[in-house]
Amino acid sequence: MTYATRATNEGGIAGVSPLCTDYFSACSLAFSNPVFQFAGAFSGVVTKTATAPLERVKILLQLRGMSGVQGGAIHGLPESTHLFGVLSHIVRYEGVAALFKGNLANVVRVGPVYALKFSFNDRFKDLVRRPGQTNRDMTTGQLMVSGTLGGLCQIILTYPLEVVRTRLSLSSQSLEGAYNGMWDCMKHTVRLEGWSGLYKGITATIWSGAPYVGLQMTSYELVKRQLVRLPAIFVEQPDHQTHPPTPPPPAVASRASPSDLISVPPASSIPVVTTPASSPSRTVDVNMLGKLTAGGLSGLISQTLTFPGDTVRRRMQTNGLGGKPKLYTTTWDCTVKVWRREGVHGFMRGAMTNVWRCIPGAAIQFAAFEECIAFLGASSDYAATSATAKKKVTF
Repeated sequence: MTYATRATNEGGIAGVSPLCTDYFSACSLAFSNPVFQFAGAFSGVVTKTATAPLERVKILLQLRGMSGVQGGAIHGLPESTHLFGVLSHIVRYEGVAALFKGNLANVVRVGPVYALKFSFNDRFKDLVRRPGQTNRDMTTGQLMVSGTLGGLCQIILTYPLEVVRTRLSLSSQSLEGAYNGMWDCMKHTVRLEGWSGLYKGITATIWSGAPYVGLQMTSYELVKRQLVRLPAIFVEQPDHQTHPPTPPPPAVASRASPSDLISVPPASSIPVVTTPASSPSRTVDVNMLGKLTAGGLSGLISQTLTFPGDTVRRRMQTNGLGGKPKLYTTTWDCTVKVWRREGVHGFMRGAMTNVWRCIPGAAIQFAAFEECIAFLGASSDYAATSATAKKKVTF
C-alpha cells in the first residue's frame, strides 16, 4: 500500500498529527488562490517601485558601521548620515537612475514574496480560525500566529532574492564589488562564497522578518477595527439602492366598499433599500483613506519594533562581500559587535529614513492589495467564508 493511499482519519495523513496535517494543508492551499497571489504581487511591485530611492538610502545608512572596520570593511559609502545628504551623493556620483539601483531585483523578489505573504497569511487564518469565526472576530493571538507563520514560509522560499537585492543596492562604481545585474550578482556570490552565500543572514531574517510580517498583518487588522469607531471620514459610505416598486395591477371596474378606501399596499410594492454592508460578501468597511491610514500605521509599528533585527540582517547579508574576510562569524557575533562598537545607535542607523519610507510603503501596499482584490471581484475577507481546513487549531 502506497503512502498516498494509506488509511487516514478525518482527512488527515496516517501517522501524522492533526496539527502537521493542517499545517501542510494550509501551505499547499496557499498556492491554489491565484486571486490573492496576483493581488499580492501587484501590491508589492507598486509599493517597492514607489519607495525604491528611500529603500536604497536606508540600506546604505544601515551599513555605515561596516565602513570603518579593518579587514572586511565596505569602502566608498556616502559620508552623510542624513536622508537628503545620501540622496544628493547618489545623484551626484551615480546619476538619478542610481536611485532605483537594485529595484529590478526587488521587483522580481517582491512579486513572489508578496504573493506568498498574503496567500500564506490567508491560509494560516483558516488553520487557526474557530468554526463560524470571521476575520473580524479573530483574536490578536490568532492574527499574530497566522501572520508570523505566513512570513516564515515566504522568507524560506524567497530568501536568495533578498540577498541579491541588498547587494545590488550596495553596488556602485565607487564601491568594491560592483555587479552587472541580478544574474551577475548571484554568479559571483556563489563562485566566491559558495551557495551558502545566498543564505547569509537568514537566521537574523527569520528572527526579525517573520515577527515583522505577523506584526504588520495584525496591526493592519486591529487599526482598521478602531478606525470604524472614529469620524466618518474613514468609513466607506454605502450607496443606497432603491428597488422600484412593483406596479399595481390594472384597476377593475367595480363598486368599491368603504373598507377598500383604507387599505395597506402589498409588501411587494414597498421600496426596499439595501446597502453594500448588508451583502454577505462585503466585509471591508473602511474607505481608501482608512486603508491608507491603517496601512501606514501598521508599517510604522511593525518596522520600528523590528528595525534592530533588520540592521543585523543587512550586515550579515553583506558580510564577506566578494570573498573578503568576514567581519562577523554568526548572527549573535554581529549583534554583540554592533552593540560594543556602536551602541544602540548602531542598531537604529537609517531608522528615520525608514519611517519616511515605511509609512507610504505600507499604506500603498495594503491599499493596492485590497483595491486589486475588489477589482477582481473577490473579498479581502475571503478566508472567512472559505472552507478549506476541516480541523482547526484553537489559540
